[in-house]
Amino acid sequence: MESYNGILYSKIDALYLIEAVRNDLIPTVTQRLTRLERNRYIKSGSVFIWNERISTIKRWTDGRKWSASRVTGTFLTYREMKAPNAKDQSCHIVDFKNDGLIKQSFSYNIGEDKYHIVSYMEIEENQHSLQRPCKDPRFQSLKMTAYIDEAIGTQPTYSCKCKSRAKCDSFEEHVTCRHDSTDSSISTSRHNSDGSITSI
Repeated sequence: MESYNGILYSKIDALYLIEAVRNDLIPTVTQRLTRLERNRYIKSGSVFIWNERISTIKRWTDGRKWSASRVTGTFLTYREMKAPNAKDQSCHIVDFKNDGLIKQSFSYNIGEDKYHIVSYMEIEENQHSLQRPCKDPRFQSLKMTAYIDEAIGTQPTYSCKCKSRAKCDSFEEHVTCRHDSTDSSISTSRHNSDGSITSI
């Protein structure tokens, strides 16, 4: 089964999920999915999380063909490809799958534990149709201060007029200060024409 159903736009979304796992709010995956489980659970919005130290998973496999990885913000991003046509095998022609998924991967070390996250989404996914972890009401009691301080250090810095972080509704609002900035181009992510997602 999946660990979470939602969409990840930034590093803080991934860190919320890791802390939710550490607080037993959502489950982890302990072994690779079977073929039946892949067909059932891998869909837009599916997120799988595992701790490398206590699981049997060393490398995630889902039985699908993917493009080479691209670094998009915090994540490694892949686009689903069509299976090679027998007639085109000699030319090594492989095309993007029109109704394929986007796969994102993320890893994070905490002490001796290494957490991995793999998420899936549709290329044209509406950003309001899936829940963001940092906005999930179930996770609002999590103590994220240390994570936020660490994540802010890896994000672009913009001027912020906030007197304190508590006045910002979310991590992204504190970092980009969208409520103060007059630059409407500042946002947390962008959908590119080729289907990839770029954090800004």
